[in-house]
Amino acid sequence: MKKISLILLIAACVLWAGAAVYKFTSIRNQQSQKVTITFAQYWQDETDTRFLDSLIADFEQENPLITVQVLDMSGAALQDRILGFINEEDPRKRKRNPLPDILALDSRWSGVFDFGELLLPLEQYIAGDSQLSAELAFSGAVQDEPVLIMPAVSFSYPLFYNIKLLRESGFDRPPKSREEFLAYVRTIAGGGSGIYGTALALSPENPYGITGDLYAWLCASGPAITQGNTLDFTSREAVRGLTFLSAFAEENSLDPGFAGTADREKLDSFAAGKTAMIIGSVGDIACIRGKAPELDFGVTAVPAQASYIGKPYFAVRSWYLGIPKESPRDEAAWRFISFLLGKDRNEYLASRVYGIPANGNAQPERLNHDDLYEKLLSLTDSGEGIAELYGFSQAGVLETIIREETIRMLNGEQSPEETAAAIQSRWDAPGSGD
Repeated sequence: MKKISLILLIAACVLWAGAAVYKFTSIRNQQSQKVTITFAQYWQDETDTRFLDSLIADFEQENPLITVQVLDMSGAALQDRILGFINEEDPRKRKRNPLPDILALDSRWSGVFDFGELLLPLEQYIAGDSQLSAELAFSGAVQDEPVLIMPAVSFSYPLFYNIKLLRESGFDRPPKSREEFLAYVRTIAGGGSGIYGTALALSPENPYGITGDLYAWLCASGPAITQGNTLDFTSREAVRGLTFLSAFAEENSLDPGFAGTADREKLDSFAAGKTAMIIGSVGDIACIRGKAPELDFGVTAVPAQASYIGKPYFAVRSWYLGIPKESPRDEAAWRFISFLLGKDRNEYLASRVYGIPANGNAQPERLNHDDLYEKLLSLTDSGEGIAELYGFSQAGVLETIIREETIRMLNGEQSPEETAAAIQSRWDAPGSGD
């Protein structure tokens, strides 16, 4: 598989641990006796599948001295579990209630707690795993040192479109520019059928609503909200993007429930043929097919402004893995992480969740029989992934500010320029930003 190039602007807060000092512990002979490692993850909760079961069975067969105990949690519950451990000042309680040996991590959490204080640097484990080291270097997954987390699978955010609804409105292809997109949704919504041209899921309960429903539009032609390492929401590109988004509401083509819509509700509306086009994660392919097996839909790059002629950019997020410093079973934990990141298992993992594999040599099995998935990976290969939002230590605060001010704009309470200025002003206020 061609190398997937990712502009990981999250590197400063995720893979870089500042001046944190770590003295590598001596290698323990952890495999001379049976050991049980715990793996806390939210991935199966997010996808409503049990894709880890067969992977763990294979791992335990290959490693009979290691048992993997999976702790199924929601992302919010896992974040709270980690925070509770960090904030516990009594060492006896910390010892009685240690963190699991392996943590599934979301890059958004880097603004909630310090990865450098929490996690083991992984360079020496990677260096001692020659085959995996070469494969990850090819993929670009390992970028800076110290490496604290490893991406397992990434998810880009393309445009999903209902082929039948577009054809019924006179369009034989998806829109290629913002201008065309507005013309499409105006025509679709104006047909009197009660179908909306597009939808946004901006409920505060939607953890990736800003990434998938707002930022994916803003970054379609490249970085839009940062200047160096600082937020610049009043940039020309950011204001242009907000102006484009405001037109959704002005044209009455947007589902009016956007402020309280959850991501699953947005997907339900699309699957039911009530919305013609939405931004969604590559992982949503399986969800939509499960809800509407006969639905004829496609994916394409998120349209940029008509004057842009460069490669497409995609908002991207990843599932990460890390090992807490306190784990006494770090060697066994790394063995399981290495197993998940190896070519064959990473292929399987990416295929099951419709993700982009971290291993550059992986060829997901779905490429052999799933044209839509193949097209999506081809689109991603031809462009760049980008994650500006996750480069800030208070990313959650920033997302809340963006959500609230954008909703005011979509409700007609302020202009795009006023929205950009309000976002920047609130972020720059003492105690809000970095």
